[in-house]
Amino acid sequence: SVFFFFSSRRRHTRYISVTGVQTCALPISEVVTNRISGGRLGGLLNVRDTILPALQKQVDQLAATVINEVNQQNRLGFGLDGTTSNDFFDPISASATASSKNTGTGAVVAVVSSAASLTFDDYQLSFAGGNYTVTNLDAGTSTTAVYSNPTVVTFEGIQLTISGAPLAGDTFAISAHKGAAANMEVAITNTDKIAASSTAAGVPGDNLNALSLISIQDKALTPLDGSTINGFSSAISGSVGSSLRANRQELEGQQLLDDQLQQLRATVSGVSLDEEMIKLIQFQRVFQAAARLIGIADEMFETLVNLKR
Repeated sequence: SVFFFFSSRRRHTRYISVTGVQTCALPISEVVTNRISGGRLGGLLNVRDTILPALQKQVDQLAATVINEVNQQNRLGFGLDGTTSNDFFDPISASATASSKNTGTGAVVAVVSSAASLTFDDYQLSFAGGNYTVTNLDAGTSTTAVYSNPTVVTFEGIQLTISGAPLAGDTFAISAHKGAAANMEVAITNTDKIAASSTAAGVPGDNLNALSLISIQDKALTPLDGSTINGFSSAISGSVGSSLRANRQELEGQQLLDDQLQQLRATVSGVSLDEEMIKLIQFQRVFQAAARLIGIADEMFETLVNLKR
């Protein structure tokens, strides 16, 4: 028998009773996701929580780098209308996301202070003992200082304005590339603003800045770990293809193992119709032999009785 018991005084406890099994109590709020490591469900959770976020980060870093590099170069040139300092794409924006576990009332506003200094790494802002710490999660470096309300801190092209009353243990995720791929949009609506010329005097006819824009694809870029745009993109595609092939091979291996185990199980506990038929024939022959023996014994006994008479 199985029953569930919910107590109004202990709403966080679920009791499960199974005949022949020791009674146990599990908290309703317990998340069992971390206990699932195998099978189809485990694979789907791994894709959702590990593989896709890592790929999304790389794609966002690639998009953010393209946006930032093209915009910086386009600002240096002049368009056919004589204007300069125009962004080709919508500019990069920084974000600060509070952890759902925060208990304080701290607030953080993040903006890009220097596009040329952006690294597109992941950062974490944390609070402890009246101090705040900014940690570069990719490089493993950090900076700690005393917090006072409000505080403005600038690092690697990002400026944070911290206010309110954050408590120890509160954290914020800081990024200048999150969502860059999804939000990538061309800002220029008038082609005369494309900065093809390197000088105002060169309009029209000078295409030196246009050549510089084209050459960006061949530059080794620091935010892409020293790779070119094409090289980084190819590395992402290659990584996905390699992981897919490895997972398919592992799946095939597991399927073969499962087939072998199923066959082994069948040899131990399975039923063979041929073997059962042979056994039935054997039992039939034994019965016939026993019946024949009894018949012979009866005939001999009858003969002996007649002889005595």
